[in-house]
Amino acid sequence: MSLALSLLLLTTQADGPPPGDGPRGTSGEATRYDQVGEAGRAEGPGTGVAGSALPVGSIVEVTALDTGKTVLLPVTGGAVGGKALVGLTPAAAAALGISERAPVRVRSIHVGAAEEAAIRAGRPGVRLDAPPALLAGLRQKLAGAAVAAAPRAEPVTALAAVAHPATVTKPDPASTAKPVAKPDKVATPKPTAAPRPTQPAAPSGHGIFVQVAALADRPRAEALARAVHGFVAPAGKAYRVRIGPFADAAAARQASARLATTGHPGAQLVHEQ
Repeated sequence: MSLALSLLLLTTQADGPPPGDGPRGTSGEATRYDQVGEAGRAEGPGTGVAGSALPVGSIVEVTALDTGKTVLLPVTGGAVGGKALVGLTPAAAAALGISERAPVRVRSIHVGAAEEAAIRAGRPGVRLDAPPALLAGLRQKLAGAAVAAAPRAEPVTALAAVAHPATVTKPDPASTAKPVAKPDKVATPKPTAAPRPTQPAAPSGHGIFVQVAALADRPRAEALARAVHGFVAPAGKAYRVRIGPFADAAAARQASARLATTGHPGAQLVHEQ
């Protein structure tokens, strides 16, 4: 197990309650909410967080996955637009040093009465920055959530066209004595299966690539590759999702920055000699 995943599990399971009670907060008490996603905008004064899954009046710990900065904020309620996990007031976003749609981790916690009073008075509680190994695990969790949410391509079976024989009008025996020719038999086409979506072939040769994620499940890796217009490069028991090759490192870094804005902040440059 990697160091990043080990740290992520330790923050949610070490000395924790029985399975199903959720991870543990900074204070050591059991929490009920621990998710990663994009931060939206919430209107309102002061430093506050809005989220439909968060009880108004509770305290949450918010970590910016780009920088690791972590603060404690009060849940003040309000609507969250789009697909954002939570909404942050302008003052709350400034306390974290992030902009709208930045990736964050949000988990509910319990704090002491004095600290809670300070937080509700508009002074965000400051925590130590999250270590790089933990941030890597959280970014991997965010990438996995994006793959799970991606639409799956369903095979479609083409419907067979039903051919109807032509209707023949019976001649009047008084007008003609010639026999009526039987209509030709029309063949019914057999149903054919629609072609299955193909996985983009990995480019040959060497160069500079951007690795989006490394997953253990091949179908999930292929789904992510289609979503980012990349390819899957198997490596042992892992399936690496990459895009490229790029002409130079500057072009690869630009592609990595674009991936970060679409929910893939953990993309890394890879040089293949």
